[in-house]
Amino acid sequence: MKQRDAKFNIGDVVRHRSFPFRGVIFDVDPEFANTEEWWNSIPAEVRP
Repeated sequence: MKQRDAKFNIGDVVRHRSFPFRGVIFDVDPEFANTEEWWNSIPAEVRP
């Protein structure tokens, strides 16, 4: 399995590319922790 580094660090302030939303990173999951159904509900062109 290929190891990936997180794009953001805890405490980073982030801004949405398209909408006027801001946020702060407070946790990073080392692997995907949601359901396949949730993942498939996101349009493929906007998935991370």
